[in-house]
Amino acid sequence: INREVSGILECARLNGEHNLQSLAIPETTLLFLAKENIAKYQLEAKISAASSLFKMDISRRSSRSRSEPDAKTVLCGILPSLQYVVNRHNSATSFSKVWEKKNRRCQRFLACID
Repeated sequence: INREVSGILECARLNGEHNLQSLAIPETTLLFLAKENIAKYQLEAKISAASSLFKMDISRRSSRSRSEPDAKTVLCGILPSLQYVVNRHNSATSFSKVWEKKNRRCQRFLACID
């Protein structure tokens, strides 16, 4: 899972370096995938806790196909790429705030010169 996701993110990064427009679909998809699987994992944990609490034998079979990994596997697989996207977003936000402060200082300086 990690290789597939990181490959897609690498392609998006290379597009950016070559001044090709990217729609940020890989990053958005990754965030939605994380959100969906966190909810699935929490639900699976509640079902597991309820079945052990009431000593019920709730079948682990669900409507998903056997080839689809469980939520925990997906979350572990996307974690490195998710960390990369979040860290890059945090860096961009920090840079933007610093740039804005410098821009305000320049505008004040130019206003004083006029």
